[in-house]
Order: sequence, then structure tokens, then C-alpha cells
Amino acid sequence: MDVDFFVVASIVLKKEFWISFGESVQVDCRPGDFDDSLRGLVRMRDEQGEVVDVVVGKWKWQEGVIQRSEPANMWGRSVPVVRAADLILLKLYAGGGKDAWDITELLGVLDDSVVTEVEERLPDLPPDARALWQRIRAER
Repeated sequence: MDVDFFVVASIVLKKEFWISFGESVQVDCRPGDFDDSLRGLVRMRDEQGEVVDVVVGKWKWQEGVIQRSEPANMWGRSVPVVRAADLILLKLYAGGGKDAWDITELLGVLDDSVVTEVEERLPDLPPDARALWQRIRAER
């Protein structure tokens, strides 16, 4: 299972934030440059080689993604998980080939209410993300 965490708090990009993990987890903090689409990324790797990424957003619309998240049971705990429409928005924003494929696959199993929700929030995204959405929708 590939699990990524998404936050907008820049404090996680400081090595000191992760000190409580001790030596058992290798933490690589990668702040983005001014013109990067993200504030940064934190890659954590445990002793077994398992990797977890903490993606750090920087835009107001991304805060909404977090605010709309819903609880799900993972690892015996309640963890906030982004809604399907918000996952599509994040993938549109990332804009890679794998992201486009993921969106197409998601649309194949989700109902039309998700499409409506994506289209309501689409104006918050940059033009290239909106263009990717139009291309994906035209191919369906």
C-alpha cells in the first residue's frame, strides 16, 4: 500500500520536527524553491525500507482539501483521508502521466457526483490542471 500524507504546515520541513522518531527512521526534508508547485517534501524511511512521503502544499485551495478530509480506520487508528474529488484535484495539480492514468481509473469506479464536485472546485486550480481535466473528460 502506498501511503502519502498531505499537509500545509511548513514546520514539518525542519529536521527538528521529526526528532522524536529517533534513529529508527531516516528523515530527508526537501524544501521547495520559491517557484516550486509545492512547499516541499519529507521522505521517511524505516529500518525495513518502508517509505512514507509527507507532501507539503502551499496554496489556499490545498487547505480546503485537508479541511474536507474524512476519517478512515488505518493502522487501528482514525486517520483523516482526502475525499475522492480532492484526490483528483491533487492529481490534476501534480499533472504527471501516472496522475492522469490514476484519475481515469478513479473516474471508472466513482459516481457522477464526484465529477460534479471536481468541477465545482476546478476554478481554484491553475490553467494547466484545468486543461488536463478537460482532456481526460474528452477521452471518456
